[in-house]
Parts: sequence; C-alpha cells; structure tokens
Amino acid sequence: MGKRLFDVVCAGVGLLLAAPLLAIAAIGIRLADPGPVLYRARRMGLGGRPFTMYKLRTMLVERGGAGSRVTAANDPRVFRLGRFLRASKIDELPQLVNVLRGEMSFVGPRPEDPDFVLRHYSPTQRETLSVRPGLAGPGSLYHETHCEWSLGGANPEAAYIEKILPLKLALDLVYVRHRSFRYDLAIIARTLAVIAGKLTGRRDFPDPPEMAVAQGFLAPARRRMVRDSSAARAMLALAALTALATASGRARSGPASPLPGWPGDPAAPILVGAGDIASCRGREAQATADLLDEIPGTVFTTGDNAYPDGSPTDYSRCYSVSWGRHRHRTRPVPGNHDYQTAGARGYFGYFGAAAGPAGRGYYSYDLGGWHVLALDSEIDMGASSPQVGWLRADLAAHPSRCTIAFWHTPRFSSGTTHGGSPRSLEVWRMLYAAGVDLVINGHEHHYERFAPQTPAGDRDAAHGIREFVAGTGGSSNYRFGRPQPNSEIRRTGTPGVLALRLLPAGYQWRFVPVAGKDFTDSGEGSCHDAPAQPAPSGAALPRPTVAASRSGSTHD
Repeated sequence: MGKRLFDVVCAGVGLLLAAPLLAIAAIGIRLADPGPVLYRARRMGLGGRPFTMYKLRTMLVERGGAGSRVTAANDPRVFRLGRFLRASKIDELPQLVNVLRGEMSFVGPRPEDPDFVLRHYSPTQRETLSVRPGLAGPGSLYHETHCEWSLGGANPEAAYIEKILPLKLALDLVYVRHRSFRYDLAIIARTLAVIAGKLTGRRDFPDPPEMAVAQGFLAPARRRMVRDSSAARAMLALAALTALATASGRARSGPASPLPGWPGDPAAPILVGAGDIASCRGREAQATADLLDEIPGTVFTTGDNAYPDGSPTDYSRCYSVSWGRHRHRTRPVPGNHDYQTAGARGYFGYFGAAAGPAGRGYYSYDLGGWHVLALDSEIDMGASSPQVGWLRADLAAHPSRCTIAFWHTPRFSSGTTHGGSPRSLEVWRMLYAAGVDLVINGHEHHYERFAPQTPAGDRDAAHGIREFVAGTGGSSNYRFGRPQPNSEIRRTGTPGVLALRLLPAGYQWRFVPVAGKDFTDSGEGSCHDAPAQPAPSGAALPRPTVAASRSGSTHD
C-alpha cells in the first residue's frame, strides 16, 4: 500500500511538472521527423498480463523504428533529438501514465516484449513477473551503462537475447527477492546519478552492487562470461548489497536449492506445491512461499488457498503477499474455504484463466510427458455429474501412461478433523480403471503418504494409485488418529511443500520442510498401465517394498 501511494503521488506530481517539457519534446519530435509523437509498445506486466507502455518516439519512422524491438549504441534509426531524449530518460516520462494506471511502478524489473517472455523466460526468471514492472531497476541500470555497446552487428536482437537478457533478469531477480521501500529509494538515486553521468559524457560506470548475487542465478558458462576479474571488487559489491538488504529487513539467502542431491534427470519437469495455505494471522505461508522461491517448475495448490473465506480480500491481503508472487506459474484447485465466498468468486477472480474455464472448477494440462488433472471436490463428483462426464472424455482423449490428479478433499486420510471422504469414490474408480498413478489432496492440515491402493483401499502394487495428503501450505495443524490401512508415513506440525519430479516413465517425490524443521520424506515410483480387470475389493494384497526414505517422527 505504501509503495502504491508513493507511485500515485509522485507520478501525478511528476506529470504536472513535466507537462511543459513534454510539450516542447513533442514539438521537437514533429520537427525532427514527421510522424506520431508517442511510441506504444506491448509489454508483459504483473502476473503475465500484457499492457501498452508509452514512450516518446525517438526513431525515424521511415527506417522502421516503430517495429524495432532492440536498440544498439549509435543505432542509425535514432534521430539526433532522440539520442538526447533517450540519454536524459525524457522519452520515458509518458510512462508516468502507466504508473497512475497501476500497470507500472517507479522501481521494478523493466518490462519485456511478451514474445521474449513466452519464448525465453525460464520458470525462475518468470518470478520477475510477480511484481509491477518499473521505470527503473537493477537490470535496466546495467543495460543503460554497460550493454548497448555489445548490441552491434547484423542481429542485435539475437545478441540481446544471448548476452544481455539473462543477466538483466538475474539482476532483477535480486531486486524482487530483496525489495523494500529503502531499496527503491536507493535505485532511484542511482538512476538519477547515471542520467547525470551520461549527460556529462561519462562512459565508465561501476558494476551494480547486485552483480555478485545475481551471478548465482546464471548458468555456469554464463557466470564465467560476466564474472569480474577482481575478487576484491566482487566482495565489495556483495557487501554493499548485503548491507542494503539487511537494512531493509528483507534479506534472504541466495539461490541455493532446497533440493540438493536429488538424483535423476535435472531437466525433467517439477510439480511443487501444497494446500491449506494462507492466513493473515501467521507467517507459515510466507515460509513455504520462500521454499517456492528456490524451486523451479509448476506450482500446484490443493485448495483452501486463502483463509478464512477465500474472498477477494483474503486473496489480496493474505495469499498475494506470499504464494501470490508465484501466481504466474501456479495451477490451482479450490477447497471448501474458497467456496465460503459465493461461487468461489475470490478464487476464480484471482487466478483467472490459470484455474481453467471460468467458474467450472476443473481442467487438465500436459507437463512434459505427463497428463495433469485438476478437479473440484467441492462440487458434484457423482457418476452422472458434469465433472465426471468431462473426466471420462478427458481420460479417453489423453491416454498417457503417466497421469496425476489433484483436488482438495482426500478419499483416504488418518486425520481426525475431517478424515477420508467417500465423495470422490466414483472419481477414484475412473482414475484406477484408466491407470492413473498419483493423487494429491489437502483438507487435512498435515502430511501423509499412502501405498498404491485401489478405490476400495486394498493394497495394489501393480496398478494402485499412490495418494499424498499435503495440507502443509501454512495454515493451522491438525492431529492424526488411528493410522488407516496402507498409510506409510504421517507428519503434523511441519509446514512445507511436496515436490515431484516427473520422469518419462516414473516419478520422484520429496517433502521439503520450512527452515528450522528437519522432517523429510522422499522416494520414487514407476508409471503403470491400466488394470485388465475392475478394481479389486477383497482382501488386502501383500505389502510391497517401497523405495522411500524419511527422517523425523510422526508428530512434532
């Protein structure tokens, strides 16, 4: 709220003060090169939503300036007045309108062309979309002072994508993870200093203080290209950033992964998340969101995302400040608390298209070689329901050997607050008959893993579905009662996320606890074919050997 108020007040005052200057610049542009005064560019904004960004035109229309995406030093398309407007940043003043409209902020990652985002951003780099883009930021400062010279040659766009974009995004990631009002003021001061330096002819600028930390977000080969030759200089830069972040009260660790030593294909897709997440009364949701900061891949939720009622206010006040920074890579499902607001209006309004067709509650998508089913346990799951009819058709249209489904209320649970529910029995029967491998639920606020089993709860090592209950996103803790058949491990009192690596013919799982907790659970399994016969309902099958490891006790 404080940052937005600062943006609105300063943008309004700035437009009033800059109006005479903008009028003079507009006349100069028309005299320098007849054509439009403004350049309108499509850019990717907060949450991956495109918007139109405004600038004063600085390029010759007849040389294709309006269609250009990358500008090099001494670019012949930039007319003489345009060079001054760019050096002084006067050409950026129309973006104060974008700030007033809530599309931009004074400080933030510089917005990019939507095509660049869709084609070239990694899951980690998409984290820069979790805040409003800015007029100034560490990435744009580095580009202004160090990079335009390297964009010559026949294909400046290719040079930008290969040489500049990864480092800009790494610097902006440092900002996103350490942002504060004091940090914003420091960046504004640095920006003004750079503008003054460029106008007085200065060409030699030091590396930004974020550089040492930003290198941790780059691939090893790219780090070698940008690493400063002076170790002392890098240490000074790191010390400066650490002091700044500590002063802001938001200092966090660097990009060290909480998944060290995870065997298998590191390029395989990762699905990571939990359910029962965000309440404004505690900090556990922030702690689990911090885990997501360091884990790439697609984020899932298993419902009850924003407490207490899943209202628009609950989402904006409680969810958006923690897990909300990963909204651009989240595929959610709703829970019963989301429906405590009529029609789950807060849920559908917040997630939009990421939650599937508007108001329906269920959808599917492919992730690597896996098919992923997102279902809604808070509406009818009966045999004649529209949801089950859709599920039947979707399974027939996607005969993948590896399939995972997630929804809120579990079929099986050892919890005492809600326990298992028969409402998904028909869905389980359909999933079992189709050879589905995994089901992930929430609702009970703890972690539980079951052995592969049939819809009736009989152990089935060959064709059974493995169920995880991961209601560990940050809400209150629930107790366990008597362990249910086939329950292999249980843990309450440990917030965390469940990470799944989706391999071509199997999967690996790891429960990742928040800082200060030592419980873990990990293992692997194989995808399987559909059974030849209907789900058995007789005596339990022999207990299989499970490839799993864990630490910690059943309760905190």
